[in-house]
Amino acid sequence: MQPNWKIKTPATSFPITLDQARKHCKVFNTDEDSIINIYLGAACRIVERDLGRCLMPTTFQMFFDDFLDVPQRSLYNYILGTIPPNRRAWNDDRMYLPLPPVQSISSIKYTDPSGVVQTLSSGNYVLDNIKEPCFVYPSFGNSWPASRGDHNNVIIEYIGGYTDAAHVPQDYKSAILLLVGHLFENRQENIAGQTISKLPMGYKDLLTDTCQTPF
Repeated sequence: MQPNWKIKTPATSFPITLDQARKHCKVFNTDEDSIINIYLGAACRIVERDLGRCLMPTTFQMFFDDFLDVPQRSLYNYILGTIPPNRRAWNDDRMYLPLPPVQSISSIKYTDPSGVVQTLSSGNYVLDNIKEPCFVYPSFGNSWPASRGDHNNVIIEYIGGYTDAAHVPQDYKSAILLLVGHLFENRQENIAGQTISKLPMGYKDLLTDTCQTPF
């Protein structure tokens, strides 16, 4: 089965400031700030969805029934939407973490066979956040511990997203601004006598270089 995940602590800011969004919409007062801020949030969520990435620091929790309870081929396909033909082996100890980039792992907790919640020592695992999708695996000489195997028995908590707005790629920011401007100018889907495109021109081009490659 697929792992479950949720946002524990959402991002507290956007990659684009309200002032930047206001200027992009050619608004020179604060009268429209509330609606522009709504569009800015919506635009960020759309870009993150289309990229399959997290842009600003966000704390996620991944829930597994057991260590490696998800077949690696299935999970890889779940994250990337494809199965690489040159994948060497699927019976390894890697546990994949969606929505890169991954900054760090806060904790790995599990319930042992006796029913006691344990926190795995950070020295027992390694985060590989160079490759994408990112994954965690046991450090040298270690292996994943035995767990009880109940539903949501293993919880991996990690921080995803770029460290701050300055590190978010400019193309992503441009895509957000395009969407904000599009939403601001077209406040309803249909306007009599006009044809409105679903996405602004150039939006998809700004995201095309972000395809995640296997290895």
